[in-house]
Amino acid sequence: MKKHLHKHFEQSYLTPERQRKKRIIESMAHKVGVDIYSSSLKFINEFLFVIKADQGRELEFLHLWGELAIYADTLGLHNNPTYAMALAAAKSGFAIYHSEMNGLNFFDNRIEKIRASKGISTLENNGKKYFQEQEKIENKRRNLIQKVWRFLSKKMSFWYNLLRVRLMSAFVPFMLLDYPRNYVLKQTSISSGQGLLTHK
Repeated sequence: MKKHLHKHFEQSYLTPERQRKKRIIESMAHKVGVDIYSSSLKFINEFLFVIKADQGRELEFLHLWGELAIYADTLGLHNNPTYAMALAAAKSGFAIYHSEMNGLNFFDNRIEKIRASKGISTLENNGKKYFQEQEKIENKRRNLIQKVWRFLSKKMSFWYNLLRVRLMSAFVPFMLLDYPRNYVLKQTSISSGQGLLTHK
């Protein structure tokens, strides 16, 4: 996580959006008393992970993750759950392991670019095709009206989520999700050990 934070938030110039995000992450870390540059804070690929029982630490992790996620929502950070997850894991002492997760095949352009730079890409000749397909999906051609509507929709969604969570936190906090503490996590055959297993 330290490398990730330095790359994105310790540059000579930060856009207003990155400055805002950095302040929110720092506020989240302060809330649980964790140093954001601590070696115990590990980056989690939030799009693919497995949570495994670890002597009750998983319950504390889930509870803190829920609280931090709601807190981040009230501050205007409605995505990037990896920060709440990493802080919750560090605070609760919930171990994080990185694994290739063999048998689970998927494509992520960010991970694949890193693999390619290290010469360990497994896509071989199909790599270019996958990148082109993702480019078409993410950067679909839109006319002016579609672009304006997309921009306005994102703004409206942001303010809707921000106001919704703030009002609920103030007036009906019991309606916000709190993870149950009386369940048992099922064993998984993906890997041995305890804690959170995330894609490498």
